Amino acid sequence: MFVYLDTETTGRGIAWGDKIVEISIVGENGFVLLDTLVDPERDIPWQVTQIHGITNEMCEGYPTIEELIPEINDIVRGKKVVIYNSSYDIQFFPDRLGQADEVLCAMRTYARFKEKGDRKWVKLSQAAEEVGHVWDGNAHRSLPDTQACRSVWVWLLKNNREFNQTF
Repeated sequence: MFVYLDTETTGRGIAWGDKIVEISIVGENGFVLLDTLVDPERDIPWQVTQIHGITNEMCEGYPTIEELIPEINDIVRGKKVVIYNSSYDIQFFPDRLGQADEVLCAMRTYARFKEKGDRKWVKLSQAAEEVGHVWDGNAHRSLPDTQACRSVWVWLLKNNREFNQTF
């Protein structure tokens, strides 16, 4: 069984002290399993707020990622977690989503399938457009991005017989 996950963060990565500010997980059937802002316990740089629109004030009173980890682990336990650019998102989880059966990268899989030459990635917005995804909400927020990732993965399952037989 697949679940789809996306985060929004305070910046480039944990090496810079960045943290999650929003997380969404969607089930195989498209139902929302988790969708919440997260208290990053640090300021969100204004340049990052310009991208995803999440402010410090919006995150006040929400749980920290540490408080959410038990719920996240329960949701992903034994499932295949599909993330668009998984190497970025998993760095923000202390156990790198170790409760999951497997973490799969929709970005790399899509780029390989579409044979984009030397490119190892395709922007989520481009991949979503190419597979006919209809956005419900703003790109660069975790729930709409999770739904777009799901659309890309479902498209891959439908359009690549060899890939589909793997799963």
